[in-house]
Amino acid sequence: MKDQCRKAFDEIFESILSELPRSVRELMETTPILVEDEPSQELLDTLDREEVLINGESDLCGLHAGIPISEQSVFDAEVDYDTITLFRGPIIRLTFGENRELGESEILSASLRKQIRITLLHELGHHLGLTEERLAELGYE
Repeated sequence: MKDQCRKAFDEIFESILSELPRSVRELMETTPILVEDEPSQELLDTLDREEVLINGESDLCGLHAGIPISEQSVFDAEVDYDTITLFRGPIIRLTFGENRELGESEILSASLRKQIRITLLHELGHHLGLTEERLAELGYE
């Protein structure tokens, strides 16, 4: 992925973060949110899911790693921090149907902005303990 495409994606992501309600942004202060180009093959191999491919590449747009807030307990042993990771490549493929460098019209596209926002809220939902089914009911699939 070219730096220009990566930078444009990240600017949209930062804009979306700044528009979230204060309570959501405060929640995110304790949960690092990472943005990477693609999920690693090692990560894909560890996931218990059927891999769906878009043009031969992963469709994994985001991942919450850790224990959902709804399941955390003060009695739990200390564990690694929760993280949320968004993957640029799969989000772009899901939005536009192929892996490509973004032109100016795609960068400004409402559909890309919408998909980044949906993916972020979907993973935040997992962090809060929402299931895939509940997230689908809410429109975050």
